[in-house]
Amino acid sequence: MSIFKRAAEILEGKVNHFLDNAEDPAETLDLSYEKMLANLQDTKRHLADVVTERVSLENQIAQAQKAVDKADADARMALGANREDLARAELAQKQSELQKIASLKEAHDTVAAQAQKLTDYESKLQDHIEQFRTQKEVTKSEMTAAQAEVKVSESLTGIGKGMDDAGDAMRRARDRTQHMEAKAAAMGMA
Repeated sequence: MSIFKRAAEILEGKVNHFLDNAEDPAETLDLSYEKMLANLQDTKRHLADVVTERVSLENQIAQAQKAVDKADADARMALGANREDLARAELAQKQSELQKIASLKEAHDTVAAQAQKLTDYESKLQDHIEQFRTQKEVTKSEMTAAQAEVKVSESLTGIGKGMDDAGDAMRRARDRTQHMEAKAAAMGMA
């Protein structure tokens, strides 16, 4: 069993090393930012749905209030015409509409509270996303600077080796020049 456990740990280590090397932190940060923006868009859609429902309830309340006013006016007219039976029917209709208004107002208050919660959440989410975006850009800039520093350090290390090669080339050129000068001097004497 310990052999399998050890093999699993080795495999896990190799996979983690591979994933660490394959992962581009800048891409990961960009992906996280895109997911946050998508979440914000979903929140805005839900908020629009809730606000639409609130407006619909407000319209229904207004229509029910008009029905109450009409039933009240019709009941007064019926009483003026000595039609108590019609007046009672209109007052019953008015009472029904008042109950409907009470139910609609209760639903409206619930929906309005949900809309406020979503508005607050949207605001907090936007702030969080803006902070993340700023930190993401700072982090990406720091990574770019660190990568540039590593490349410069590698180049400077390479220059030292290149200078050795250049020094060798200079020595060879001097040796050859001295050899040619010696040859020319020898031919001039002959």
